[in-house]
Amino acid sequence: MLRSYRMVKVIASQMAGAADGVIADYDDREFPDEPTLTAEIARAVRNSLRSDESEDGFVFNGVSWRAHVLRTGRGRAAEEKRHGADLMGVLDIAVPDYRVKKGFLVQAKKERSLGSNKNEWERLRNQCETMLRRTPESFVFVYSPSRRIRAFSACAVLGLETRNIFDLYHKSMYTFFSTHLQSFIGDRNLDMPTIDVLDRIPRTAVASLDMPGETIMYVSARHTD
Repeated sequence: MLRSYRMVKVIASQMAGAADGVIADYDDREFPDEPTLTAEIARAVRNSLRSDESEDGFVFNGVSWRAHVLRTGRGRAAEEKRHGADLMGVLDIAVPDYRVKKGFLVQAKKERSLGSNKNEWERLRNQCETMLRRTPESFVFVYSPSRRIRAFSACAVLGLETRNIFDLYHKSMYTFFSTHLQSFIGDRNLDMPTIDVLDRIPRTAVASLDMPGETIMYVSARHTD
């Protein structure tokens, strides 16, 4: 059932359309920084998997898809000190003959904050290092007025010397979510929609680091029978 390309296409399209739609319409006065914009994107994805006609979420081919957005409640003071991700995504699928729980981390940047700004680029590199100490499934989402949202490998960002992030391979939100639903992306250690799950992950050569992110996007799929 999960090999159904049509199912992946439909769900990924719902999620990607909602995410990209926020970037198409956002106002800097309403979303002045990446964390608040990322939280709004997560809420849009959540709403895209709701149905006014069903209490089972977004139902397709006998599978009910839901999304929830959770906040860590860390507050502004703690948020200013963090060095990790803006978002943790968790996917939880439990249908006949297939079960998986896995996740990823994301650091978000507005396109104009990168490029010629050396200090911001070095900050991004440090944030990528922090995420990668927790999981190889770490990514950078760049919010671009012309390109919408593009996903980059955090590992690739660390290898780039030009500071032009678009010199790297990147994925659209549709391709990113499709790949995630097909389980080519995802760390099984990130298996719960709580920031505490990161306490279980060894942080190599790091004595003390702030917990990443204040937004968790939890997507689940269940058989409707």
